[in-house]
Amino acid sequence: MDELIGKEVKHPRFGYGRIKNIKNNYIEVVFAGQSKIFQYPQAFETYLQIQDSAGADYVRKILRDSKLAR
Repeated sequence: MDELIGKEVKHPRFGYGRIKNIKNNYIEVVFAGQSKIFQYPQAFETYLQIQDSAGADYVRKILRDSKLAR
């Protein structure tokens, strides 16, 4: 999960932000100085889009693994 810290994401309402922290199935993203908390990794299915290709590959793997675990 630490691989995603500092990565840029895009949210349809809040715009671009950076991942600050991931803990206990939640992800904290800072948008224009304001922190928002989302469920992790579910937020990447609908709200958040990671802007880094390596990060996107990592997120796809996490989402795939979490779907298999359900």
